[in-house]
Amino acid sequence: MKKNWLKHSMQLVLALVLSTSTMTTLKAEEENKEFTDFLDNEFIETMEGDYLSLHYTLKDYSSWNIEKPEVIVGEEYIASYQEAIDENNEVLKKLESFDYNSLSEEQKYDYDVIKAYLQQSSGINAYPMLDAKFNPNTGVLDNIITNFEEFVFYKKEDIDDYLTLLPTIRTYLEGCLDVTALQVNEGIFLSDSLLDESLDFIDGFTSKVVDNAMVVSFDNKIDEFVGLSEEQKEEYKQKNLEAVQQQVIPAYQMVADKLETWHESSKYSGGLYYYPNGKEYYANLAKSKSSTNKSVEELLKLCEDYVNEIMQVYMELYIFDQDIDAETEDASTGLETAEEVLTYLQNHLEDYPTGPKVSFKESYLDPTIANPSIVAYYMQPPVDDISNNVIKINGDNIGSNIDLYGTLAHEGFPGHLYQITWFIDQNAHPIRQVTSSIGYLEGWAMYGEFNAYINSPLEPFVGLNAAVSTGLGYVLDAYVDLGVNGLGWTVDDVADHLRDLGLNPGAAEDLYDFVISKPGLILPYGVGMAYMQKFRGKVYAALGDDFDVVEFNKVILTHGDRPFELVEKDVDNYIRSKGKEIPTDFGFFVEYEDKIMDIKTGTSDPTTGNYQGYDWNNYSPLSYIKESKWPYYLAGGVFAIIAVIACYRFIKNEKKEIFRK
Repeated sequence: MKKNWLKHSMQLVLALVLSTSTMTTLKAEEENKEFTDFLDNEFIETMEGDYLSLHYTLKDYSSWNIEKPEVIVGEEYIASYQEAIDENNEVLKKLESFDYNSLSEEQKYDYDVIKAYLQQSSGINAYPMLDAKFNPNTGVLDNIITNFEEFVFYKKEDIDDYLTLLPTIRTYLEGCLDVTALQVNEGIFLSDSLLDESLDFIDGFTSKVVDNAMVVSFDNKIDEFVGLSEEQKEEYKQKNLEAVQQQVIPAYQMVADKLETWHESSKYSGGLYYYPNGKEYYANLAKSKSSTNKSVEELLKLCEDYVNEIMQVYMELYIFDQDIDAETEDASTGLETAEEVLTYLQNHLEDYPTGPKVSFKESYLDPTIANPSIVAYYMQPPVDDISNNVIKINGDNIGSNIDLYGTLAHEGFPGHLYQITWFIDQNAHPIRQVTSSIGYLEGWAMYGEFNAYINSPLEPFVGLNAAVSTGLGYVLDAYVDLGVNGLGWTVDDVADHLRDLGLNPGAAEDLYDFVISKPGLILPYGVGMAYMQKFRGKVYAALGDDFDVVEFNKVILTHGDRPFELVEKDVDNYIRSKGKEIPTDFGFFVEYEDKIMDIKTGTSDPTTGNYQGYDWNNYSPLSYIKESKWPYYLAGGVFAIIAVIACYRFIKNEKKEIFRK
């Protein structure tokens, strides 16, 4: 388990952080004290096993009676994968020795979350030959740099530790190369195009010697540090400059030199399905990335249902406004800077339960070290200091004013920053810091982004168009990822499935190339989004006019990031608590279809009565759909059906599902 938790700090994924002044956070009369002691011991052992995890989790580790571990980046070797599995099994055995019924309600969640995490971690670690260390999108090269870029100096000891860490980067990278060499011997390696991307990243990083990103960021933090004389600051800056020039840059160049020799080493192509043990590995990867125990086929069906239903929302939307694409492209929120956007979002959380008062600091990434796959990221605070939050933005991937708004809704409010600090404020056990459910975390952020568009300063139809375009894009990517990497789809297969969905099959090759270069990367976003909106649709179907969005969001937030099986259990219990039956037949987007009708008829927002236009033309919400022929041969039939049903709804003044399945 230590190995997997160590890797947790080396990945550009959002780790949930929890805050508590003591490790025992539940009332004594409600908890199993022995179980709490077990959680305490596991948390301490994990913190004492990895320096970077300790630094990013706790601001003041000494107050927690934790002994600081060796100050190194980490170690990587092939046997460590099996060691991680063995350690996970030991912890799992201890966990299962407790009587589940003796635990408090919150302890049962801790138990279930930890058990799922351990099992999924072992499932991934069982396939070390498929752990691509130097993939430019998911590997270690930029993640190591990010760990140092975001390293906070709370006290002078942290500065000294930082400088001690720098020379150990080489040892860690050498271990990664050793593992990769074993993979290469089996013919398992990056395609030449992906390898070249990694080499380009290294070249961009190492080409800057004096103004290197790790030099500039260090100097800025030293200048801001209170308590050092000018002479001490200059001395620290010089030590860091020498370490970067003499240790870090040569270490990265060493990696580049070795990677160069592995061109044309891959014997396999296509999705992970076609690699040795690739099908089994991906099945485990999909469960971990999606925060669920569902099979690839079940997750594929979830995404397919989502895409089918969101396309129905598009049909209704475009029936009423054929120029919505152009209007969306030309639209502006009126919020120009990142600070303005975040301030607006923070002040418009009416649909969510009140969270703690927090501040934020936003800034843009240095282009030379920005991962091209990343739009932005939220840097979680330590569990004992949640007030200050950091968001970093990759300006190269922000194309418009609306993009900036959606990105910061995802990373900030009501996305990651809000959700994580809200749950921190509930004082859960800190063990949950290192057992994150990434599908839930990204699913919530996608859900928050979706609803932030709808509740934005944009015109209602434009906001909804931005929301559903984003939702369709991510879930469609996840759908193709599952098919290509999990089931072995070819480009032609992808084209056939797109055609069946009414989408442009000409987008198949681009989608295929995307998912084979980033297997599993998009799943937390797409699958997570589908689950969150499935749950909202389920509650909306059960409660109808009694649906309370604040109550619903609190159900999802309470108990924090967890497997979706646990979230659905909470959703069903909430429905029962309202005296309603659990619906078995419901849609994801009925609420939003109703919103379209309300907007059009003026019952929701009378300012939008000028939206009209019923001519199906060559419009399309996403590049995937542009040039597609489906509007022409579906338009007449779809319009006729929608028109008839819409008229019926107007006459009867009923709010029912037009497209209920």
